[in-house]
Amino acid sequence: MKRKHHEQKFCTQLGKWWDYVGKDLFPNKVLVGEAKISVGTTPFNYKSGFKIHQVPTLHKYKTKATHWKISDADTESTKHFDILMTNPGVTIACIPILWIRRGNNTFYLIDPDIIQDQIDDGHKSLKEKEAKVLCFYKGEVR
Repeated sequence: MKRKHHEQKFCTQLGKWWDYVGKDLFPNKVLVGEAKISVGTTPFNYKSGFKIHQVPTLHKYKTKATHWKISDADTESTKHFDILMTNPGVTIACIPILWIRRGNNTFYLIDPDIIQDQIDDGHKSLKEKEAKVLCFYKGEVR
């Protein structure tokens, strides 16, 4: 299975987790995230794992009222609405990360500012045992 497929599957699993668990854990909140995966026990590599805008964009959604216009030219999927608008008081910005390996369903929600601090401190990657410590929530997808 290719990496992109794993990430798409993880996003689908996160959506189901939100429907059945997350919305009750974080009532009256909007969750925005950039889902990431790492395969096996390999550390998640910051340089190859993030596009330059992703972590700063999550910080922006976390700290100020923000909107995102969804393009009418999107032909990959059915467009559900035109614009998403958020406020920092109700928005949880995070990086959900899952290590893909047989039998593992555990994912971690990590604040983007913590990831940025790691990068600024010279860390090149994130090991799963570090994610367990840095996350604000540890959950399971099915």
